Amino acid sequence: MKPSEKSAPMTPRELPKWVENTYGHDPSEWGEAKEQAREVLIEWARRYDPGTYGELVDRVTAIEWPEGAFTQFGGQIGHLLGQISAEEWVERRPLLSALAVLKGADEPSGGFYRLCAELPDVNLPAGKEARYEFWLQEVKRCRDYWKLHS
Repeated sequence: MKPSEKSAPMTPRELPKWVENTYGHDPSEWGEAKEQAREVLIEWARRYDPGTYGELVDRVTAIEWPEGAFTQFGGQIGHLLGQISAEEWVERRPLLSALAVLKGADEPSGGFYRLCAELPDVNLPAGKEARYEFWLQEVKRCRDYWKLHS
């Protein structure tokens, strides 16, 4: 770009309304749980080593997980991860929930892809193989970003 050329200003991003929901928890406890989970995800990003939903739940102690990662059929962990990634998206950072995978599957749950489809300007491709490649690139983006922002 030439010095005389100006780039278009970035438009602000707005969070979906469901991001305000604390899934029935006290807002301060929910906020602490999100922060704990975010710290673990950043740790995994820096190591370039995704972890399982169960491993994440074991490290998030601010809220109850009566059935582990399966609490409310996985809805609670999915909601928590969705909020974290939506907040990262607003800040124009990679989607940290890409670092949480299904045990034995080496890929995220369908919730990750549903979130990507919901967020404007996230270019989620169609087709299973293309989505898997998209996910791998998002994991790499997480690693690259958080290695630089220690």
